[in-house]
Formats: sequence, C-alpha cells, structure tokens
Amino acid sequence: NGLETAQNIFFLALLVYLSLNASMEWVKTGWFYLGVVCGLALLSRTDNVFVVAALLGYLFWRDKNFPVVVKTAGLAAVLFTPWLVYNYLTFGSIMQTSGAAYPFHYYQQYLNEYKTFFNFALIPYLIKVGFYSYAFNAFHFGNWILTLIPVGLLLFQLRNWPVKYQPLLWALIGAVLFLGVHVFVRWSVRPWYGQAAFVLTLPMVALTFERVNRYLFTLGIFLALYFSGQR
Repeated sequence: NGLETAQNIFFLALLVYLSLNASMEWVKTGWFYLGVVCGLALLSRTDNVFVVAALLGYLFWRDKNFPVVVKTAGLAAVLFTPWLVYNYLTFGSIMQTSGAAYPFHYYQQYLNEYKTFFNFALIPYLIKVGFYSYAFNAFHFGNWILTLIPVGLLLFQLRNWPVKYQPLLWALIGAVLFLGVHVFVRWSVRPWYGQAAFVLTLPMVALTFERVNRYLFTLGIFLALYFSGQR
C-alpha cells in the first residue's frame, strides 16, 4: 500500500520470535541478532522505540548484565542513527513531516470547536479519536481487537507467567505505550497503528488457547492475516 506496514509487521514479528528465546543464557550469545532486529525495527518505524526500549529495559533489569544490553542497544543505534543524522542534515529535524503536522492539525481542529483544552469534552473526544478509529478499521488491519481479548485474560494470570514469556510481555507493554502516546499525547491515530498490538499479541493468543487443536488455531491465524488487507 505504499506505506511501511509490511516491513514493520515483519520486523516486529521477528522481534517477538527473539523475545520468546531471550533467556539469560541466550542473550549472552544472541545479543548480536537481537541488536540487528531492534535496529531494523526502528528503521521500519521510528516509534518502535517504545517496544525496543521496553524489551531491552526488562532484559537489563532481569539479567543485570550491563555490557550485553549496551552492546545490543549500540548495535541497534549503529543501524538506526545514520538515518536520523541524514534527516537532521537534510530537513532540519529527526521527526518526519507528518509526525509534526498531524498533531498540530488535530489540536487546531479541537480548539476550533471547543475553544479551550480545559473542558470535559476532552475525555470523550480522545476516546472517540483513539478507540473508534482503531475499532472501525480493526477488520482490515489484522483483527487486533480479537487478539486483545485473550491477552486481557492472560494479564489476570500475570503472577503465574513463566519467566520465558516475560520478555514478550514487556514488548507488549511497549506496544501499548506506543498506542497510548499516539492517542493521548499526539492525538494522531491511523488505523494501521494497531498492527503493533496485533503482531505482538498474536503469540499470546496461542498461549491462552494452547489446548486448542493446533490445526484449527493455525487456520484462524491464516484467516486473520488473509482478511487483514481486504476491503
């Protein structure tokens, strides 16, 4: 579709795969692969920084292995920083034009209608801007709402999560922060933003329904991916 959607989904999915393997022992030798994928995920979308930062932050807190986390983040920076430098030297900013223009547009649109930010209309307005836009387009962009339902069930059992799945959980927290910043700070939402939540929660659906027939579950994933681009 001319956007970064496909490559973003690919690198987020690859990040999910690595997070499921990110045991203490694996990270000591697999930091290079993780750093490369983090860097490419940042190149596919700048705001994937929330997902990458949440994952690396958790790994540092869990392992207390500062050199490994620094090497991982440093490698990602080596891949990502030249693009930021090019943007700054060429356009005078590291932020994409749309990144600055859309929030300004929505702020002015709101002020034209309500005159001030300090009124009770702000809360329902943000809920409408955020949830309605995502929900209306959910079917076309990965059925991400359906993935959040079993994820909600998983969160009730958070204390019982195996340690091996916790890096994935923190990657998901980064994805939620990604969506929250766009809705409540930038007021700038696009239906394909939900892809981050969809990709990162898909494996969690499998964890929820791990007793379901694997072939039936595989069919469900295939249909979700097939219809995610249909109109």
